[in-house]
Amino acid sequence: PPLWPLGRVISLKDRRIKPRELAAFLASGLMDGVEGLDLSYNKLGVEGVEVLVESGRLQQLSHLDLSCCQIGDAGAAALAAGLDGSPISALFLRNNRIKSAGGAAFLRSPHLQGLTLLDFARNSFGAAGGKALGANPAAGGLRTLNLEAAGVGDGGLRALTGSRVLRMLEDLNLASCRLGPLAGEFLQGALFAPSIRSLD
Repeated sequence: PPLWPLGRVISLKDRRIKPRELAAFLASGLMDGVEGLDLSYNKLGVEGVEVLVESGRLQQLSHLDLSCCQIGDAGAAALAAGLDGSPISALFLRNNRIKSAGGAAFLRSPHLQGLTLLDFARNSFGAAGGKALGANPAAGGLRTLNLEAAGVGDGGLRALTGSRVLRMLEDLNLASCRLGPLAGEFLQGALFAPSIRSLD
């Protein structure tokens, strides 16, 4: 993924890791000094997220990739709680079976305050997600937001573009988001429009 830290990064992408194996790895010295952790494409589920949170390792990471880990709504909730006090600035949650209610609950979490990049592509965002994120003061530091194929729709887009919180947004991906003919007008009038550098 882009924008990974210059410090130590470990990739365990698509290693078929089970939660028990993840727990052993996180408890080992191999994680000492690690700033970026890629766990994408492992079927960790909510149990894997709970293992990650309970390990305390979220408190040392700046970048975390949990894409395609099947964490669902319960995993998103566990992760949101675990981000309390974490220095994570880039979080990748692409394609995790997170539904509208679970997504909205995650996006309104007060523990998103350190994030500058959030990849929420291919989960359910919709109007509820737009309202939750757009009204969350903790999301004010976001610079990059990926909502590709997240079902944003006009309701979600209207909430995002009217947000006073997301003024710092620079890169926004809305590809395949089922937007109507008024999407262009919403985006032109967005409060973050002056800062946008990339829009898909």
